[in-house]
Amino acid sequence: MPETKTKLTDEQMSEFNTPALQDFAIAFIDFLHSSPYTTNRKVFHYFKPLDADQLTEKENLYGLDRNKAYAELIKAFRICLMIRAFDGFFKNKNLYWQSTTIPKLVILKKWLNEPVVETSKKGGKHAKTRT
Repeated sequence: MPETKTKLTDEQMSEFNTPALQDFAIAFIDFLHSSPYTTNRKVFHYFKPLDADQLTEKENLYGLDRNKAYAELIKAFRICLMIRAFDGFFKNKNLYWQSTTIPKLVILKKWLNEPVVETSKKGGKHAKTRT
């Protein structure tokens, strides 16, 4: 994972208790607080970032590039899918899982069994399948 200033709290470290899940949580927080002024995209396939009015002035002006933050998030998401890191979140046959320490983080169970879709740099959509 690229260098980030984001650090997880002890409570978050406990909830995301493996290095892969911790990398994913950090990537999600980075994406959540990324600058909306670095992209013209309003919709991302899996996760929703904060709107400009929900961010601090510093995050809006100097935050991470939203497209790059999303690419890092999808990379961490794929790694977790490949090693089945999310499986423990769905023991109760729930259709979704929501983090208790990062409430905006929601994972749908159906995402675990479908090809990972992301938007290409040119704005078109294409599917990338997991191995």
